[in-house]
Amino acid sequence: MKAIGNFARSSSFQVGVLFTLLLTVGVLFVAYFLYLATEEVFLKESQIALKAEVEGLAYVYEHVGELDFIALLEHKKKKKPRPFYYAHIKNGKLSPYSDITVWQADKSVRQLFASRIGLEESDVMWQSASLFDNSSLMVARDVHEIEIAQWVARTFGTLTIASMLSISGLSLLVGFFVVKTINKIADTTNQIIQSGNFQQRIPIDSSWDDLSKLSIALNGALEALAQKVHTIKSVSDNIAHDLRTPLTRLRGHIECIQDENQKATLLSEVDSILSMFKGLLRIAEIEASKHKASFSEHNIETIINDVIELYSPLAEDKHQTIHCDLQPIHSHCDRDLVFQALANLIDNAIKFTPEHGDIVIRLNNDKTNVCISLCDSGPGVSEPQMAYLTQRFFRTEASRHTAGFGLGLAVVEAVTKRHGGSVVFSQNTAVRESKGLCCELRIPLKHT
Repeated sequence: MKAIGNFARSSSFQVGVLFTLLLTVGVLFVAYFLYLATEEVFLKESQIALKAEVEGLAYVYEHVGELDFIALLEHKKKKKPRPFYYAHIKNGKLSPYSDITVWQADKSVRQLFASRIGLEESDVMWQSASLFDNSSLMVARDVHEIEIAQWVARTFGTLTIASMLSISGLSLLVGFFVVKTINKIADTTNQIIQSGNFQQRIPIDSSWDDLSKLSIALNGALEALAQKVHTIKSVSDNIAHDLRTPLTRLRGHIECIQDENQKATLLSEVDSILSMFKGLLRIAEIEASKHKASFSEHNIETIINDVIELYSPLAEDKHQTIHCDLQPIHSHCDRDLVFQALANLIDNAIKFTPEHGDIVIRLNNDKTNVCISLCDSGPGVSEPQMAYLTQRFFRTEASRHTAGFGLGLAVVEAVTKRHGGSVVFSQNTAVRESKGLCCELRIPLKHT
């Protein structure tokens, strides 16, 4: 069971999307600024400024007079830093107040201005205008700093967009990593809960992140829990093993009692205790066994029919009907263990199903597991109690008056786990007058 089934609904993904949206706004803003720099908007503005400067001076020259024109130029040339540079050509000669003093036939106007300013030709922009007296006015401007600003804008904009996109992608990757790790922790924990295998551990791929440190802490907790569970099981198994011998001796002494009624009562009590210890030791034996030498290919349908044949007389005594829906399915299993598990289930069903009740047994497969389902029409078990049915000695209030020790379903679970399977309980919804109980055994089809 995944802790986060839908990645898009996870908080990590939603935070990543929020960061992405915010960064997208920033990317659009920077992209617009980069567009302005790329489209040479700043240079176009310089060209417009040059044109306005030329037209303004031409107006002064034509409508105010040459003296005021010269005074205005001298005034502009005193500004620091110089925004513009000027050249006035009259009668084929440069005026003395021009920034260019000598014509050079091998150089263009732009080159002459560049030499005057001390820059490269590409760093100069100029504009000219013809005046009314056939003279010419030329104005140049230094655009070197503007070009540097354009280069900085392009570089900064490109790096900023790349960084924003990287952060956006990284935030989504971090969200995916967090969800994947949390699901891995949840899946492993769920497997441990379902299988009861406390030796299983949460896989750890790294140790740099907080979730990996959490996994390490959880693995430590699982290790401590496994030791506690092993200690508890060992104590109960040792008690059952150590008390079986003195109880057997006690039974022998009881056999010597002359009073038949008293002897029969005492023998019944001792046999009951011995049966309980035998069940505990049987569970311990199944759980402790690691070898599968007794496993072979068996027809599960045949095993179920053998169990039904054995318990049919008990069902007939209570006028119960056993319905079967079986398919010939083969599985690699231990026949005796599967027989014992099914016997315990049918024995419980017969025990708790009232007279004239129905017991339904189904056998099919889901392509990976053999599914054996047994449903009765008894009093059933509440949903909260189903989680405790396979615990040793657990008995519901409705079963207190019946014989038994609460070990039958514990044996069933031990057998299914021995085969790598699981036990699932549910209410029998097919029964209207009483809840009933369904138990499904899932055993892998193939040998693992």
